[in-house]
Amino acid sequence: MLQSGYGFNFVRTISYSSSRLSTIFRGARRIEELSTFRKKVTTVVSDNSSESGALRPVMCRGHRFLVADTHSEFWEIFSNGTWEPATFEIFDHYLNSETVYLDVGAWIGPTALYAATRARQVLAFEPDPVAFASLLITAAANAGLAPIQAYPIAIAPQAGEIVFGSNSEPGDSMSSSLFAKSENTWTASAKRLEDFEQNWPEAAPLFVKVDVEGGEYELLPALHEFIKKHRPTLYLSLHSHYFLGSSVCAPLIPKLLSEMKLFGRFLAAWKVLRKFKYIYNHRGTRVSVLRLLHREIWRRTPTLLLAQQPLPKGFRSGAPS
Repeated sequence: MLQSGYGFNFVRTISYSSSRLSTIFRGARRIEELSTFRKKVTTVVSDNSSESGALRPVMCRGHRFLVADTHSEFWEIFSNGTWEPATFEIFDHYLNSETVYLDVGAWIGPTALYAATRARQVLAFEPDPVAFASLLITAAANAGLAPIQAYPIAIAPQAGEIVFGSNSEPGDSMSSSLFAKSENTWTASAKRLEDFEQNWPEAAPLFVKVDVEGGEYELLPALHEFIKKHRPTLYLSLHSHYFLGSSVCAPLIPKLLSEMKLFGRFLAAWKVLRKFKYIYNHRGTRVSVLRLLHREIWRRTPTLLLAQQPLPKGFRSGAPS
Protein backbone atom coordinates (compact mmCIF):
# COMPACT_ATOMS: atom_id res chain seq x y z
CA MET A 1 0.00 0.00 0.00
CA LEU A 2 2.84 2.36 0.88
CA GLN A 3 4.56 1.67 -2.43
CA SER A 4 1.24 2.19 -4.21
CA GLY A 5 0.79 5.53 -2.51
CA TYR A 6 4.27 6.65 -3.50
CA GLY A 7 3.54 5.49 -7.04
CA PHE A 8 0.34 7.51 -7.15
CA ASN A 9 2.13 10.61 -5.85
CA PHE A 10 4.88 10.14 -8.41
CA VAL A 11 2.36 9.85 -11.28
CA ARG A 12 0.43 12.84 -9.95
CA THR A 13 3.67 14.85 -9.76
CA ILE A 14 4.61 13.89 -13.31
CA SER A 15 1.09 14.80 -14.50
CA TYR A 16 1.22 18.14 -12.69
CA SER A 17 4.69 18.87 -14.08
CA SER A 18 3.52 18.03 -17.60
CA SER A 19 0.56 20.36 -17.18
CA ARG A 20 2.84 23.16 -15.98
CA LEU A 21 5.26 22.56 -18.85
CA SER A 22 2.38 22.60 -21.33
CA THR A 23 1.20 25.93 -19.91
CA ILE A 24 4.73 27.33 -20.09
CA PHE A 25 5.12 26.19 -23.70
CA ARG A 26 1.75 27.70 -24.66
CA GLY A 27 2.79 30.95 -22.98
CA ALA A 28 6.12 30.92 -24.82
CA ARG A 29 4.38 30.35 -28.14
CA ARG A 30 2.00 33.26 -27.41
CA ILE A 31 4.94 35.53 -26.56
CA GLU A 32 6.60 34.51 -29.83
CA GLU A 33 3.35 35.20 -31.72
CA LEU A 34 3.02 38.64 -30.11
CA SER A 35 6.65 39.40 -30.93
CA THR A 36 6.08 38.40 -34.55
CA PHE A 37 2.94 40.54 -34.69
CA ARG A 38 4.77 43.57 -33.26
CA LYS A 39 7.41 43.17 -35.97
CA LYS A 40 4.65 43.07 -38.61
CA VAL A 41 3.07 46.21 -37.12
CA THR A 42 6.45 47.98 -37.20
CA THR A 43 6.97 46.89 -40.81
CA VAL A 44 3.52 48.09 -41.87
CA VAL A 45 4.00 51.47 -40.21
CA SER A 46 7.43 51.83 -41.81
CA ASP A 47 6.08 50.86 -45.22
CA ASN A 48 3.26 53.40 -44.95
CA SER A 49 5.33 56.30 -43.73
CA SER A 50 8.54 57.69 -45.11
CA GLU A 51 9.33 59.31 -41.76
CA SER A 52 8.01 58.44 -38.30
CA GLY A 53 5.50 61.08 -37.17
CA ALA A 54 5.55 62.84 -40.58
CA LEU A 55 2.49 64.84 -41.62
CA ARG A 56 0.93 65.59 -44.97
CA PRO A 57 -1.74 68.15 -45.91
CA VAL A 58 -5.07 66.95 -47.34
CA MET A 59 -8.25 68.72 -48.39
CA CYS A 60 -11.90 67.79 -48.01
CA ARG A 61 -14.88 69.93 -48.98
CA GLY A 62 -12.94 73.16 -48.57
CA HIS A 63 -11.23 72.16 -45.32
CA ARG A 64 -7.48 71.71 -45.03
CA PHE A 65 -6.17 69.10 -42.60
CA LEU A 66 -2.85 67.67 -41.52
CA VAL A 67 -2.78 63.89 -41.29
CA ALA A 68 -0.26 61.20 -40.45
CA ASP A 69 1.76 60.46 -43.57
CA THR A 70 0.54 56.86 -43.89
CA HIS A 71 -2.00 55.22 -46.23
CA SER A 72 -1.08 57.69 -48.96
CA GLU A 73 -3.32 56.09 -51.59
CA PHE A 74 -6.37 56.49 -49.37
CA TRP A 75 -5.66 60.13 -48.56
CA GLU A 76 -5.38 60.87 -52.29
CA ILE A 77 -8.92 59.53 -52.77
CA PHE A 78 -10.08 61.43 -49.69
CA SER A 79 -8.63 64.66 -51.09
CA ASN A 80 -10.14 64.34 -54.56
CA GLY A 81 -13.65 64.05 -53.11
CA THR A 82 -14.55 60.59 -54.37
CA TRP A 83 -14.48 58.80 -50.99
CA GLU A 84 -17.97 58.54 -49.45
CA PRO A 85 -19.36 61.95 -50.45
CA ALA A 86 -22.76 60.87 -49.06
CA THR A 87 -21.25 60.50 -45.59
CA PHE A 88 -20.03 64.08 -45.54
CA GLU A 89 -23.35 65.42 -46.85
CA ILE A 90 -25.14 63.65 -44.01
CA PHE A 91 -22.59 65.03 -41.54
CA ASP A 92 -23.23 68.53 -42.90
CA HIS A 93 -26.94 68.11 -42.19
CA TYR A 94 -26.80 66.50 -38.73
CA LEU A 95 -23.66 67.85 -37.04
CA ASN A 96 -23.53 71.27 -35.43
CA SER A 97 -21.75 73.08 -32.61
CA GLU A 98 -23.88 71.25 -30.00
CA THR A 99 -23.43 67.72 -31.36
CA VAL A 100 -21.11 65.13 -29.80
CA TYR A 101 -19.82 62.75 -32.47
CA LEU A 102 -18.94 59.17 -31.46
CA ASP A 103 -16.87 57.31 -34.05
CA VAL A 104 -16.98 53.57 -33.34
CA GLY A 105 -14.43 52.09 -35.71
CA ALA A 106 -12.59 55.30 -36.56
CA TRP A 107 -9.71 53.66 -38.50
CA ILE A 108 -7.11 56.36 -39.34
CA GLY A 109 -9.56 59.18 -38.74
CA PRO A 110 -11.16 60.47 -41.98
CA THR A 111 -14.70 60.71 -40.60
CA ALA A 112 -13.58 61.86 -37.16
CA LEU A 113 -11.49 64.57 -38.79
CA TYR A 114 -14.32 65.93 -40.91
CA ALA A 115 -16.80 65.68 -38.02
CA ALA A 116 -14.45 67.87 -35.95
CA THR A 117 -15.07 70.76 -38.37
CA ARG A 118 -18.72 70.86 -37.29
CA ALA A 119 -19.31 69.01 -34.02
CA ARG A 120 -18.83 70.14 -30.43
CA GLN A 121 -16.42 67.29 -29.70
CA VAL A 122 -15.35 63.96 -31.16
CA LEU A 123 -14.67 60.65 -29.44
CA ALA A 124 -12.93 58.16 -31.75
CA PHE A 125 -12.51 54.47 -30.93
CA GLU A 126 -10.12 52.23 -32.87
CA PRO A 127 -8.72 48.86 -31.67
CA ASP A 128 -6.33 48.26 -34.59
CA PRO A 129 -2.88 49.33 -33.27
CA VAL A 130 -1.52 50.38 -36.66
CA ALA A 131 -4.60 52.41 -37.55
CA PHE A 132 -4.72 53.92 -34.06
CA ALA A 133 -1.11 55.12 -34.32
CA SER A 134 -2.06 57.16 -37.39
CA LEU A 135 -5.32 58.30 -35.82
CA LEU A 136 -3.53 59.61 -32.74
CA ILE A 137 -1.03 61.62 -34.79
CA THR A 138 -3.81 63.09 -36.94
CA ALA A 139 -5.98 63.97 -33.96
CA ALA A 140 -3.12 65.87 -32.32
CA ALA A 141 -2.12 67.72 -35.49
CA ASN A 142 -5.38 69.65 -36.01
CA ALA A 143 -5.70 71.86 -32.96
CA GLY A 144 -7.99 74.34 -34.72
CA LEU A 145 -10.86 71.84 -34.84
CA ALA A 146 -13.19 70.52 -32.17
CA PRO A 147 -11.23 68.31 -29.76
CA ILE A 148 -10.74 64.71 -30.94
CA GLN A 149 -10.34 62.24 -28.08
CA ALA A 150 -8.87 59.02 -29.48
CA TYR A 151 -9.07 55.69 -27.64
CA PRO A 152 -7.24 52.45 -28.61
CA ILE A 153 -10.19 50.29 -27.62
CA ALA A 154 -13.14 48.40 -29.06
CA ILE A 155 -16.71 49.30 -28.16
CA ALA A 156 -18.35 46.03 -27.15
CA PRO A 157 -21.33 44.59 -25.23
CA GLN A 158 -19.10 44.08 -22.18
CA ALA A 159 -15.84 45.48 -20.88
CA GLY A 160 -12.85 43.16 -21.12
CA GLU A 161 -10.65 42.01 -23.98
CA ILE A 162 -11.40 40.96 -27.57
CA VAL A 163 -9.19 39.16 -30.08
CA PHE A 164 -9.10 40.93 -33.43
CA GLY A 165 -7.60 39.82 -36.70
CA SER A 166 -6.93 40.92 -40.25
CA ASN A 167 -7.00 38.84 -43.40
CA SER A 168 -4.34 41.04 -44.99
CA GLU A 169 -2.32 43.27 -42.65
CA PRO A 170 -2.92 45.45 -39.58
CA GLY A 171 -4.16 48.93 -40.43
CA ASP A 172 -5.98 47.85 -43.60
CA SER A 173 -9.40 49.23 -42.42
CA MET A 174 -10.93 45.73 -42.40
CA SER A 175 -9.73 44.26 -39.11
CA SER A 176 -12.53 42.52 -37.24
CA SER A 177 -13.33 40.33 -34.26
CA LEU A 178 -14.73 37.91 -36.85
CA PHE A 179 -11.16 37.29 -38.06
CA ALA A 180 -9.85 36.16 -34.67
CA LYS A 181 -8.46 32.96 -36.25
CA SER A 182 -6.58 34.66 -39.06
CA GLU A 183 -2.79 34.76 -39.31
CA ASN A 184 -2.54 38.34 -38.00
CA THR A 185 -4.27 38.67 -34.62
CA TRP A 186 -3.99 40.82 -31.51
CA THR A 187 -5.90 41.43 -28.29
CA ALA A 188 -7.59 44.77 -27.71
CA SER A 189 -9.21 46.27 -24.65
CA ALA A 190 -12.98 46.62 -24.84
CA LYS A 191 -15.44 48.91 -23.09
CA ARG A 192 -19.12 49.73 -23.35
CA LEU A 193 -20.23 53.00 -24.89
CA GLU A 194 -21.94 53.81 -21.57
CA ASP A 195 -18.51 53.87 -19.92
CA PHE A 196 -17.81 57.19 -21.67
CA GLU A 197 -21.00 59.05 -20.82
CA GLN A 198 -19.17 61.30 -18.35
CA ASN A 199 -17.07 62.64 -21.24
CA TRP A 200 -19.82 64.78 -22.77
CA PRO A 201 -22.62 67.08 -21.52
CA GLU A 202 -25.66 65.07 -20.49
CA ALA A 203 -28.10 66.93 -22.74
CA ALA A 204 -25.85 67.07 -25.82
CA PRO A 205 -27.32 65.53 -28.99
CA LEU A 206 -25.33 62.50 -30.12
CA PHE A 207 -24.38 61.30 -33.58
CA VAL A 208 -22.97 57.74 -33.47
CA LYS A 209 -21.15 56.19 -36.42
CA VAL A 210 -20.69 52.41 -36.21
CA ASP A 211 -18.41 50.72 -38.73
CA VAL A 212 -16.94 47.62 -37.09
CA GLU A 213 -16.59 45.12 -39.94
CA GLY A 214 -19.24 42.58 -38.94
CA GLY A 215 -19.13 43.16 -35.19
CA GLU A 216 -22.24 45.34 -35.42
CA TYR A 217 -24.62 42.38 -35.10
CA GLU A 218 -23.23 41.54 -31.67
CA LEU A 219 -22.91 45.19 -30.59
CA LEU A 220 -26.32 46.55 -31.58
CA PRO A 221 -28.49 44.54 -29.13
CA ALA A 222 -26.20 45.70 -26.31
CA LEU A 223 -26.83 49.35 -27.29
CA HIS A 224 -30.56 49.07 -26.56
CA GLU A 225 -30.49 51.00 -23.26
CA PHE A 226 -27.96 53.52 -24.56
CA ILE A 227 -30.16 54.33 -27.56
CA LYS A 228 -33.29 54.44 -25.41
CA LYS A 229 -31.62 56.92 -23.04
CA HIS A 230 -29.81 59.21 -25.49
CA ARG A 231 -31.93 58.89 -28.67
CA PRO A 232 -28.89 59.45 -30.93
CA THR A 233 -28.72 59.62 -34.67
CA LEU A 234 -27.04 56.40 -35.85
CA TYR A 235 -24.95 56.01 -38.99
CA LEU A 236 -24.48 52.26 -39.38
CA SER A 237 -22.51 50.09 -41.79
CA LEU A 238 -23.62 46.46 -42.14
CA HIS A 239 -21.14 43.77 -43.20
CA SER A 240 -23.37 40.75 -43.64
CA HIS A 241 -21.20 39.25 -46.37
CA TYR A 242 -18.61 38.32 -43.74
CA PHE A 243 -21.13 35.79 -42.41
CA LEU A 244 -22.39 34.53 -45.76
CA GLY A 245 -19.08 33.95 -47.49
CA SER A 246 -18.88 33.46 -51.23
CA SER A 247 -22.26 33.16 -52.93
CA VAL A 248 -20.68 31.05 -55.66
CA CYS A 249 -18.32 28.72 -53.85
CA ALA A 250 -19.97 28.12 -50.48
CA PRO A 251 -21.41 24.60 -50.11
CA LEU A 252 -25.21 24.60 -49.92
CA ILE A 253 -25.74 23.37 -46.33
CA PRO A 254 -23.09 25.60 -44.65
CA LYS A 255 -24.39 28.49 -46.75
CA LEU A 256 -27.98 27.94 -45.55
CA LEU A 257 -26.83 27.63 -41.94
CA SER A 258 -24.87 30.87 -42.29
CA GLU A 259 -27.92 32.64 -43.69
CA MET A 260 -30.12 31.31 -40.87
CA LYS A 261 -27.58 32.51 -38.31
CA LEU A 262 -27.41 35.92 -39.97
CA PHE A 263 -31.21 36.12 -40.05
CA GLY A 264 -31.30 35.51 -36.28
CA ARG A 265 -28.64 38.15 -35.67
CA PHE A 266 -30.49 40.62 -37.88
CA LEU A 267 -33.75 40.12 -35.97
CA ALA A 268 -31.93 40.72 -32.67
CA ALA A 269 -30.45 43.91 -34.10
CA TRP A 270 -33.80 44.97 -35.53
CA LYS A 271 -35.33 45.11 -32.03
CA VAL A 272 -32.94 48.00 -31.47
CA LEU A 273 -33.12 49.58 -34.93
CA ARG A 274 -36.91 49.82 -34.83
CA LYS A 275 -36.56 52.41 -32.04
CA PHE A 276 -35.75 54.90 -34.80
CA LYS A 277 -38.60 56.59 -36.64
CA TYR A 278 -36.71 57.09 -39.88
CA ILE A 279 -34.35 54.71 -41.69
CA TYR A 280 -32.56 55.81 -44.84
CA ASN A 281 -29.99 54.28 -47.14
CA HIS A 282 -26.77 56.11 -48.02
CA ARG A 283 -28.54 58.03 -50.79
CA GLY A 284 -31.14 59.47 -48.42
CA THR A 285 -33.99 57.20 -49.54
CA ARG A 286 -36.23 55.72 -46.85
CA VAL A 287 -36.04 51.94 -46.64
CA SER A 288 -38.14 49.27 -44.95
CA VAL A 289 -37.19 46.20 -42.95
CA LEU A 290 -38.31 43.99 -45.84
CA ARG A 291 -35.89 45.77 -48.10
CA LEU A 292 -33.10 45.27 -45.58
CA LEU A 293 -33.89 41.57 -45.26
CA HIS A 294 -33.51 41.04 -48.98
CA ARG A 295 -30.42 38.91 -49.52
CA GLU A 296 -29.10 41.12 -52.30
CA ILE A 297 -29.05 44.06 -49.89
CA TRP A 298 -27.11 41.87 -47.47
CA ARG A 299 -24.53 41.28 -50.17
CA ARG A 300 -23.98 44.99 -50.80
CA THR A 301 -22.72 46.09 -47.38
CA PRO A 302 -25.32 48.85 -46.95
CA THR A 303 -24.81 51.96 -44.87
CA LEU A 304 -27.92 53.10 -43.03
CA LEU A 305 -28.93 56.39 -41.46
CA LEU A 306 -31.29 55.94 -38.50
CA ALA A 307 -32.81 59.04 -36.97
CA GLN A 308 -35.67 60.43 -34.92
CA GLN A 309 -36.09 63.39 -37.25
CA PRO A 310 -36.55 63.17 -41.03
CA LEU A 311 -34.13 64.39 -43.62
CA PRO A 312 -35.28 67.53 -45.45
CA LYS A 313 -37.80 66.85 -48.20
CA GLY A 314 -35.99 66.25 -51.47
CA PHE A 315 -32.64 65.50 -49.78
CA ARG A 316 -30.50 63.30 -52.00
CA SER A 317 -26.87 62.61 -51.43
CA GLY A 318 -24.30 62.54 -54.20
CA ALA A 319 -23.64 58.86 -53.60
CA PRO A 320 -23.60 56.52 -56.60
CA SER A 321 -26.41 53.98 -56.86
